[in-house]
Amino acid sequence: RGGPGPGGGAAAGAEAAGEDPWAPGGDPGAQRAHEVEKTSVYKDPRQGARLFQAVRSGSSGRELLEAMLHPLSFSDYEGHAHKTPFVLKRPQSPDFWRGLFSKDLCRRLLERGEAKYCRDVTVSRVEKSGRRTNLNHNRGGVGGGGGGGKGGEDEDRRVSAADAWHRFEEEGASVRLLHPQRFPEGRHVLRLLSGLEGLFDCLVGCNTYLTPRGAQGFRPHYDDIDAFILQAEGEKRWQLWAPRSETDVNPLQSSQDFAPADLGAPDFEVTLRPGDLLYMPRGLIHCAQTPANCDHSLHLTVSTNQMHSWAHVLEAAFTEALRQATEKYPELRETPPLGYMRRLGAMHCDARSDERDGLLFLGGHFAKLVLLELGEGSVEGGPSPLDRAADAINVGFQEQRMPPAEGQRRRGAGGESLAMSTEAAERALDEDTPLEPAPLGCARLFEEGGVAHLVHSLANSEEVHAAEAGGGGGRRLEFDLRHAELLERVLTLRQPTPASELPDSGEDRREMLIALLEEGLLRPSSGKGAKQTKGAGAA
Repeated sequence: RGGPGPGGGAAAGAEAAGEDPWAPGGDPGAQRAHEVEKTSVYKDPRQGARLFQAVRSGSSGRELLEAMLHPLSFSDYEGHAHKTPFVLKRPQSPDFWRGLFSKDLCRRLLERGEAKYCRDVTVSRVEKSGRRTNLNHNRGGVGGGGGGGKGGEDEDRRVSAADAWHRFEEEGASVRLLHPQRFPEGRHVLRLLSGLEGLFDCLVGCNTYLTPRGAQGFRPHYDDIDAFILQAEGEKRWQLWAPRSETDVNPLQSSQDFAPADLGAPDFEVTLRPGDLLYMPRGLIHCAQTPANCDHSLHLTVSTNQMHSWAHVLEAAFTEALRQATEKYPELRETPPLGYMRRLGAMHCDARSDERDGLLFLGGHFAKLVLLELGEGSVEGGPSPLDRAADAINVGFQEQRMPPAEGQRRRGAGGESLAMSTEAAERALDEDTPLEPAPLGCARLFEEGGVAHLVHSLANSEEVHAAEAGGGGGRRLEFDLRHAELLERVLTLRQPTPASELPDSGEDRREMLIALLEEGLLRPSSGKGAKQTKGAGAA
């Protein structure tokens, strides 16, 4: 652990009793700073360990995370997750992250000539004065969408590899690649993120940071994501500060830059070397610099849980809860009392009157009726507003996420992306071949408007990953509601099962199963007999 305190005496007795004698009492800010000061530092004693094999072998998301964090267990990670940072040192395995990304791959990606400023690349440095300079344009002044280039705005934003590399090598600038998994050079990053998305059930992103000797690309700030820092090349010196206030704990937006003078001495410092990992929950203030005696640093930031909070779940649920409550309680459909506009509003909020107090009480009463609906099914029965919120959030996830890494598609006669031809699907049914579901978390089944909807991510491409919702990802299938039981069974299979043993949903059953096989949501078993599968297809 970092920052060990003195031992012996009363302190040792308190530690033996499971207490921390050095923890400040009563002050939340001091307690947060103390927790960061006591950041846990773990050591992986293995020699020559590498993550690459786990990435290439199609490991599950949990297996990938445990491989990343070895020797920590998954429960060890859960003890830190969203709360406290930790460091994992690998002095005997400096090549642990080799194969994911590198300085050479960064340059090759830039030389491809497809990257654009701000969308794919940012270039910046922190000056000696402490001010950050953004250099998101080519050296001739073209770039960053600034206009004036002969090729139009699209060409203006295109990164000149020579100019970006000059700024890295000669001007002390840090080159950040945004979502390198969308390029061929990032294909192994893509496989890692795809697996982790299956574990976290939310988008998992990645940026890479290439920083020259003695340089710093960003001033102190906090982010709205939980971050895994993977040190691939060189060294980086990290400084961490606890959140300054309760409003900065678990923030839903990233911060502006902090002035170092306003922060004081860091609560924790560590130098990451090749193979090392740093976990930072969102809201932790941080900055990093390449040491002067190190040629360069390259690290990957793997990010998760952006815009993934109870606040987002409830925001999605409240609208449905209000609709449901309005349907159930006639008083919510009543017209407000005459003159209420002269009692409520910003210009009346400081005035006190019995009429205003009565309106506030009534509004609070109606709000409680809405809250009561959050976990209740509709008047007709069925999913609660929280269930529907989870469906809506997961559908957005399916539209933006990457498909499972092993998923392979082909084009049908109409240009559609298919996992299996119609002829092969019919043959699998005719031969009663045991079938198994697609990997865990790649599809969502829900009911809306009396129709069973199935949205999946198996046909998604690199381009839609982490793009805005509605960016073209996610395939939506619709079925008659009488097939819902069969669909639920199909997507929750635990072992290969012939179609003849699946529920009979009546007319169009065969056509529905063919559609699921074509989409890849069902597939012939890769094993023999009733070999267990690793997971179910529905989230």
